[in-house]
Amino acid sequence: MHALLLAVGLALLTVLTAGLAEAAPEPVPSPDPEVEGEPDPLKIPEPIEDDDEVTHSPVEREGVRSGDAARDIGNVLLFVPRNVVDYLFRGTQAAANLVANEQLVPRYKRLLGIPEGGEFFVFPTLFAETGAPFSIGLRMVSSSRYVTTQQRFGFGGVNDVVVESRAVFDIPGPLPVAISVEGFYELASQREYRGVGLTPARDPRNDFNSQERIGLYKERRVRYLGSFGLRLADPIEVYLSASLQRRQIQNTNDVGSRGLSEVFGPGSIYGFEPVDPWIGYGEMAARLDTRTTRGRPVPGVLMEVYSGAARSFTREKMSFLRLGWRLQGFVPIYRRTNILSPRIVIDRIVRLNELPIPFYELPRQPDFRGLDTRRDDLSIVGGVDYSWYLTGFMNARAFVDLATVAPGISDFNFEQIKAMRYAAGFGLDIFSTTATIASISLSGSPEGARVLFSLGAPDGFGDRQHRE
Repeated sequence: MHALLLAVGLALLTVLTAGLAEAAPEPVPSPDPEVEGEPDPLKIPEPIEDDDEVTHSPVEREGVRSGDAARDIGNVLLFVPRNVVDYLFRGTQAAANLVANEQLVPRYKRLLGIPEGGEFFVFPTLFAETGAPFSIGLRMVSSSRYVTTQQRFGFGGVNDVVVESRAVFDIPGPLPVAISVEGFYELASQREYRGVGLTPARDPRNDFNSQERIGLYKERRVRYLGSFGLRLADPIEVYLSASLQRRQIQNTNDVGSRGLSEVFGPGSIYGFEPVDPWIGYGEMAARLDTRTTRGRPVPGVLMEVYSGAARSFTREKMSFLRLGWRLQGFVPIYRRTNILSPRIVIDRIVRLNELPIPFYELPRQPDFRGLDTRRDDLSIVGGVDYSWYLTGFMNARAFVDLATVAPGISDFNFEQIKAMRYAAGFGLDIFSTTATIASISLSGSPEGARVLFSLGAPDGFGDRQHRE
């Protein structure tokens, strides 16, 4: 299965690369004005005046080079796929401008640069990941001067469906302001839960009921989200968001002893049926990003901090806080297009009034590029990426990640360090100036290999609530 996913991903990336490389003009070197007396290699030579040696023709003929006929045939054969790729690229970039939000407030000056009358795109999306259903779908994006809308549908099977509708409004004024509203529905048939802690099998908080250590469950999720974003200066953004969501957790059908209620003891998992409250959550985030572009690797610094509060609105009482920090540097090595990028991401949940928290609300580790299978009250992920250009729209990257979870800071000890998880891998990204358009990566760790491929604006992009 891993080999199949990797082959499909590489094939699609090859098609994208071929189409985009044909469309992208090659850079033309400019003569150095400081060098005098040297012949200009771009200057057309003066015509020879000796009529005895040269016969002039009033018709200019373009030189024919070896291989031009094969190239012309190839251009004809690739006309349709190249234009499809171009359409997909432009449509996906429009979606990325909407979905990525450059994680807090979009650079709406870029969105306002679209032609009068707006644009409308309908294009496919594709997502494949080790351990998750293969998902295909459609994304529709409509852009106008002040409003951008998105409709998205993803299908991975009868019990694996995602539907999303989103509208973003730009408010004219002295500072860029964005307001967005969204409705989201997801049905997932086989999610995994391994318990809490860095080593769940040995953590006393987990009550295992059998020899199995991985419980499967089905989740139905509904969320309504509103947000307000403000750009105070070019690198500084603040973001306010509020959501109301409900998650219903049930046993997965036809998995026998691997069902959640079979693997864990009765009543030991808070948030399993019939506990399915509506939870309201409000958050404020601030972000500093000094990079000149958000898609391709460039020098800069990224810092982000957030804080939010949640409470339930049904009979199951719960209340908690979320806190988090992100720090990432982008350091040029040898060339400005070769970027070394260390980072650290910390997420924390704080229980209020000793009320229980549903297991699905505990911090996970989406930034960890190994298998994201751990959760607890505190999550820490560190990593280093090394990226370099392959072309003007594609880069390669090698990376190493470390990750750990714990009930709290005071619980870190030598055993925690020894049990820290790690992963290393390699990836390819196709990007615009604002976001990643397509990505494929392969990583390995002691727990196994992970292949991840996405085409279209990845769902992991967006404001911080969209990364959960």
